[in-house]
Amino acid sequence: MIKIGDFSQLSRVPVKTLRYYDEIGLLKPAIVDRFTSYRYYTLDQLPRLNRILAFKEFGLSLEQIAALLNENLSLEQIRGMLRLKQAEVQQHIHTEQERLTRIEARIRRIEQEGQMPTQEATVRQVAQQKVISYREVVPDVPAISNLIMKVADAGYGSGLQSTGNMMAIYHHKEVQTSDWDTEVAIPVADDYEGDIQIDEQRKMTTRVIPAYDAVASLIHHGNYYNIEETYMALTKWILESGYNILGPAVEIYLRTAGETNNPDEYITEVQFVVEKVAQPVR
Repeated sequence: MIKIGDFSQLSRVPVKTLRYYDEIGLLKPAIVDRFTSYRYYTLDQLPRLNRILAFKEFGLSLEQIAALLNENLSLEQIRGMLRLKQAEVQQHIHTEQERLTRIEARIRRIEQEGQMPTQEATVRQVAQQKVISYREVVPDVPAISNLIMKVADAGYGSGLQSTGNMMAIYHHKEVQTSDWDTEVAIPVADDYEGDIQIDEQRKMTTRVIPAYDAVASLIHHGNYYNIEETYMALTKWILESGYNILGPAVEIYLRTAGETNNPDEYITEVQFVVEKVAQPVR
């Protein structure tokens, strides 16, 4: 038999909590001394206590935990529940990290108001280019990343010999917060023919991206979380330099996770097709 104090040390659960579990019938001591009322436990009670603590991590009430314990769930069932909760928490952390990054970007934007940009955009002609690509409307930014990875895996995994860097083309004309009309493309030789299967339902096909007389671009360094800042800087430069935006936004991935494990070392070229106008925006 194990005294309540020792059982508390063993389980890392306060004595006060163990007494409360006893009072509500959630975890009764193995023996209560009828003269001293001192509680004693056994090692065999640790699995039940561990289940109680695990279910608490789900945010369940003690009443709900008692009901679950009465169902005598198997170890495999409990492990599965905890894995699902683990994935949910990890996704929450990822979402909050993205939110924190956006907040930091907003702060930097406010601090940089009225300052000159640290780099100049460029405008150049772009020749026509044959690509093999796949286009889909995806719900959110994580889905864009997932689509890019699937296209990359399918394309390069098939032994495709590309003639340039992979790119994403966003065909919607307005800024989106959902339903992103996204095409992921890999440049190929002019004589390339054929399709590449992504999965049972989707496949990449070839097309020719036309030549453009004027494409404005700006290089984004680092993680994609704050790439919106580069878009804003490029758009501001375009308007103040006497151009209109004509075509879709394009991201060309010059250095990615395939070349470096450090997101701060990513390099992405952001492009817009533009035309010169008479009067710049001031």
